[in-house]
Amino acid sequence: MQRLATLLSLPFFACATAAPAPADPLIALNQALRHEYADARARALAQAGPILIVGPEKLVLLRGAEREEREQFPPIYQALKAVSHVALGLQALLETPRPPDALARLAALRPLLANAQTALDAKLFTPAQLSRQRALLEQSLALIDSAAATGLPDAAVLARWDAKIAPLLQENIADAAHAQLTLLHAQVQALHARLSAAEWDSLHVLIIAAHMPRQGLVAAQYFERLLREGFEGGRVIYAESQWAEPDALALLGTHLIDGHLGQSLFGDPRRMHRDLLADAAAAELPGLLP
Repeated sequence: MQRLATLLSLPFFACATAAPAPADPLIALNQALRHEYADARARALAQAGPILIVGPEKLVLLRGAEREEREQFPPIYQALKAVSHVALGLQALLETPRPPDALARLAALRPLLANAQTALDAKLFTPAQLSRQRALLEQSLALIDSAAATGLPDAAVLARWDAKIAPLLQENIADAAHAQLTLLHAQVQALHARLSAAEWDSLHVLIIAAHMPRQGLVAAQYFERLLREGFEGGRVIYAESQWAEPDALALLGTHLIDGHLGQSLFGDPRRMHRDLLADAAAAELPGLLP
């Protein structure tokens, strides 16, 4: 972790060294203090306890110089997701305004759906799940064939298709959440057994995922409940779209140092998780925008 923290601080130092001294003394002062902040962030990250990186695909435990990777999603989750994306993709394609080549795109999708039908038996579906995937693909193929025969579906036809597909989609969602949580819990319990009590108490969880699932993300719910965190940003940190691991770890360092600064300066470890000017702006705005 010390080596990683050092690397994270290098670009800032290199930039500060190469840049000419600013003419404005306040800018020079600000740059020097930002230098101190960056160094403090690197020190905080270097001294952090174990870090569990969750996503985008794997679970990665960083423990000193050790690195351990585990699977996050079981095969059944991936299979349910792939079939469910058929409904989401077709609905997105047929949303208005539709692309001018919508019929051609539907025609191109048809053999892919037909091939997927032949692969269902090889997946680890339960009998009920298998029947549901077949129904979802059959309804989707029927929609494509109807469009090829009579033209793109109007709102009424699409609404009837939605009504048939939505319950199947909801059942897939429930099964996928169950599968994901079951494996996640088993993996975390195995990792927990390898950590001392002190390491577990200092564990930080860094979740790397996209913007849209941020609210209610399965992994975030799990770890906030597991670690009894009442909010995201303490021991559980959402690294939104920070796909490069060093970038996500830099964000963790920012959370660590900002938590300390917020507690020291404002008596609130979460104070710097929001705009430092937020409270002053809230007091100012009623006069500006009565």
